[in-house]
Amino acid sequence: MMRLWLLLLIMPLQVWATHKIEDSIAHIDIGKKSSEVTLILLSGGLVLKTSQGDKKDLSHLQLAREEKRILEFTFEDDRSVIDITTPTSVNNSPSKGASEKSVYLPSVLEDKDVMEKIFKSFRRGTTPWSQCYNRAHIWSYESKLKFNLDSMKVFMFYTSRYIRNYDFKWWFHVSPFTYIRDGETSEERVLDGLFSTEPIAMKKWTDKFMANKALCPSITKYSQYRHRQEMEDCYLLKTSMYYVQPLDLEKLERNNFQKTSWSDYEVKRAYRNAFKIYDN
Repeated sequence: MMRLWLLLLIMPLQVWATHKIEDSIAHIDIGKKSSEVTLILLSGGLVLKTSQGDKKDLSHLQLAREEKRILEFTFEDDRSVIDITTPTSVNNSPSKGASEKSVYLPSVLEDKDVMEKIFKSFRRGTTPWSQCYNRAHIWSYESKLKFNLDSMKVFMFYTSRYIRNYDFKWWFHVSPFTYIRDGETSEERVLDGLFSTEPIAMKKWTDKFMANKALCPSITKYSQYRHRQEMEDCYLLKTSMYYVQPLDLEKLERNNFQKTSWSDYEVKRAYRNAFKIYDN
């Protein structure tokens, strides 16, 4: 018996840390089987997990999603939700857009050295738990200010099939990209300042995040991703530099809510959340 107690004393105990995040719900994916967890896809990209629970609990979450309410989520290391509450103070600011038809013409770089210079100028030192869309927005914004680059953004969406198969923690990733002249044609080069050390081709970029190296088909509308969760593991949707997060793409499709300029509120929020800079 003494040996057993000694063994219990020296065995490491698994201690689960808890985390808190304030965000709105983008989507809720209920498992097809009762044994499968419900996935809560936050607007910032993180995927949380919870038991399917009763229909009343799910209806409350669906209502919060429809109203785009900011909630506070408490969760463990494995992203299992412990508690969901309403923050005491929430600062929301409406975004502005244009409903008129507009055409965005991205830059096509002629010199790879210029592209390298732009990439090396990217602001580093992101905050812990910084969100990709805030980083991407500042990189795009500063590239325009410093180099007059009209860059593009590529949203990479992971489907529920992929998230469940690989217990993946995010449902989207976004990064700036640009075009570089190659003879009579142009090629895409992704400028991801956190996950690459140089501008890289689109497939090489997606391979960094896809454990199975799956090909991510390009789509033109956000609903194509939402309605095809079991057909592919991932999708790519390319936009101008002004679109910040998937909510913008959803509003673009539903209401033709186009973004044609920088929003001062969104830029300041991105500086604050991604780099802890408050004076821009």
